[in-house]
Formats: sequence, C-alpha cells, structure tokens
Amino acid sequence: MFNYSKSEVAKFLKEKALKKRNIHLNLDNPKTVQDKIAWLIVNDDCNELKAKCADKILIHEYCYEKIGKDICVPILKIYDNPNEINFNELPNKFVLKCNHGYAMNILVDKNKNKLTTLKKINLIDESDCKRQLSEWLNINFGLINRQEHYSLIKPMCFAEKFISDGNTTLKDYKIWCCNGEPKMIQVVSDRYTTGLHCNVYDTNWNWFHLGWSDFPEDKNHLDEKPKKLNLMLEYAKKLSEDFKLVRVDFYIVDDELFLGELTFTPDGGIFNYKDKETELYWGEQIKL
Repeated sequence: MFNYSKSEVAKFLKEKALKKRNIHLNLDNPKTVQDKIAWLIVNDDCNELKAKCADKILIHEYCYEKIGKDICVPILKIYDNPNEINFNELPNKFVLKCNHGYAMNILVDKNKNKLTTLKKINLIDESDCKRQLSEWLNINFGLINRQEHYSLIKPMCFAEKFISDGNTTLKDYKIWCCNGEPKMIQVVSDRYTTGLHCNVYDTNWNWFHLGWSDFPEDKNHLDEKPKKLNLMLEYAKKLSEDFKLVRVDFYIVDDELFLGELTFTPDGGIFNYKDKETELYWGEQIKL
C-alpha cells in the first residue's frame, strides 16, 4: 500500500536531491530534466500503466500489445515463492530475477557451480540463493523511493533465459523517449569488467557530449552503429507513446533484438550534468 501524499513525496524528493547531489528541485515551475522527472513522480496520473510496464513479468504482455510480438528476454518459469524453484528443471545457465524493482538479478552457471548477483555478491548454494530472493521480495521499492508505480507491482520471482553476446556483460542500448519520441541513445558497456563506459548518440548515431558527471564518455572510443538501430527506434517510439518520459532499454544478441526494460525514473531523477544549459535543454524536451 502506498500511503504518501503528493506533498510528502515532493518533500522527500527535494531533500534526497539536495543531500545526494546538491540539486535544488523546483516542482512549482519545473525546468530542468531533474525537476520534470520529480514532477512526474509526484503528479503523473498513469501509475497503473507504469506499474504494468515496470513489472518485469507483465512487460511481456505490454510489449505484445504495442508491437504485435514479445521481444523481451524469454521467461523460463515464474514463481510466487523462491522455495518453488527446482534447479534441476532449469538449464545449465539462466538468470533469476525479482519483478518489482531493480538490481535484483542472480546469474546461475551450473557448469561452474556458481551463483552470483550483478553486485558481485557470491552466493554459497541453492538455499542461499532462495534466501536472497526472499529478502528482495520483501523490499517495497515504491515506499523506499516514494515511487507509487513500484508499490502497485505484485512481487514475484522468475527464471529468465541467459543471453550473451560473448562478452562478460551485455551492451545496453538505452533510448530516452520524450512524449513518445526517441531523443537520444545512451550506450552502456563494460559495466562489470574494465569499468563503466557510456557514450551518447542522437537518433542518427552522431556522437555528442552530454556532460553527465557520473558516466565516462569517450569520443575516441565510439560504439559501432547497430544494424538494428532503425528497428530499435521504431519499437521505442511505439513502446513510449503513452508516457511523457521513459527510457526503453534493448540488447542485441546474435543479431536478435531483445527488450530489456522500461524505466520511468532513470537514477531516480537525481543525477548531475556538468553544465546548467544541458539540464535545461533536456528539460525542454519533456512536455508536461
């Protein structure tokens, strides 16, 4: 149950932004991208639809509704309770996830007898794995972060197909869409290996300096333009048309395009740019 008033949510977001990033949010007259993400957290009236799309299980249904097919990473099995998991029924490699938040993923490789989360937490055995999932299922991200749509998701866990492009971690193609229009593509790579690398491109794959303070960008380390770029943009447009702001994430494996997730509050809306002009420019792209 989400029982916070709009004023309580606004107060929480302002205090968090000030404490974490020294950002002074203006929700009465939002101008910057951070202002507008916070304004949407407080005021947007489509939390039920956002909950469906943020739900890592129900997103499969929404994807089919919007583009006529399910391009999400295939689900192998859904569980109401981690104790239902029978590891013997699952393939040698798979991923265990919870559906109601983020950073709740366990990579399982039976061949190496290895269970590990993306946060480098080593799990001892299957019972330890189930314990970790149970802990995650008891987390209410909506209450913790004052984001109502997360509180509307019924917490469940599931096994997902393991996909890989041959590297340790997949390259993320994160398309930021404003009012149903793709605006920029954030490409994240080397997240868990040599160190986070992130370049940003326009929809024609021209690199540009965005100026995020937390994301290392390198014009001398450009990403190859994906062959599926036009298809990604087409799908992103369809998947984002109901929202004022959403980031649509994709992976490409063996020339096959997969939808990762839809994110409505990237980094909780609390991130710094190196200059105020960029904050205002991207704020202008979001029409409230």
